[in-house]
Amino acid sequence: MKKKLFAIILSSFLCISAVACGNTDSARNVSSSGTTVKIAARSGSHCDVINAVKADFEASHNCTIEVIPLSANEIHDNALADIGNSAGKYDIIMIDDPLMPEYIEKRC
Repeated sequence: MKKKLFAIILSSFLCISAVACGNTDSARNVSSSGTTVKIAARSGSHCDVINAVKADFEASHNCTIEVIPLSANEIHDNALADIGNSAGKYDIIMIDDPLMPEYIEKRC
């Protein structure tokens, strides 16, 4: 039941990111198959779930989803290092709730 709920939540998350797939501005990595959306996600089952549901999304939105598996520490460090850049390495970053105040403080 938990895996199914997690898959539904991630599927919804990918659908929300459809706006990014429809955008073709120069800040995005545009390939011949459309836009590439880079997702920094926790390695392991988190990436497995995203990879399991992304094919239909890619086909229906003419985009490519690139899932970059990272440890929690790698995500934390990369997000903090990238927070001030106008164009970051990733389009979507999976962030744990307890760390949100730190990211918000660094951004403001």
